[in-house]
Amino acid sequence: MTVALEIQDPSNNTVKGHPNTMRKVQRLVISQDLVRDTANITILRPDGGKFQLGMVDPKTFSTFKTGVLHTNMSAWEISQEMQPFYTNAHDAMIKVSKTMYMENGTITPISLLAVKTVFSVQV
Repeated sequence: MTVALEIQDPSNNTVKGHPNTMRKVQRLVISQDLVRDTANITILRPDGGKFQLGMVDPKTFSTFKTGVLHTNMSAWEISQEMQPFYTNAHDAMIKVSKTMYMENGTITPISLLAVKTVFSVQV
């Protein structure tokens, strides 16, 4: 939101030619921080098993089901299955990231060592 302000010194003790005593228009800009809604999908002991996600449209209360997913999918593959719901229900794009954890809680890039996988979906 932008607001234009006109500022004028109400006193008669102004100094001619001084920049702070001349009439001027200033702009005040107010903006909000973008806070994304995040949902996490946590998979314990990812073994390549298959599953589906069901999501409810808050406007129509209809259920959207993804295609068949598997526990070792990439973040891109999950986003491709979920994006149609967010486009239709919220007119929004999503960003999905995948983090895999070892038994001791350390992040790992190796899926064979992962005992927990978390997909974070940001709207």
